[in-house]
Amino acid sequence: MNAVQRLRQRASAEGNLESNEQQTVTVENQSSGSQTRTIIIQPSNP
Repeated sequence: MNAVQRLRQRASAEGNLESNEQQTVTVENQSSGSQTRTIIIQPSNP
């Protein structure tokens, strides 16, 4: 799971990960005081 999050963060930083008609991108900051973020990609209704 950590590898997936690293790839998602990299795509987000490069501007390649955005919400559109097919998917919704949500970024959640971790409340543990660290600088980590969780990026969630949810498919939209077909």
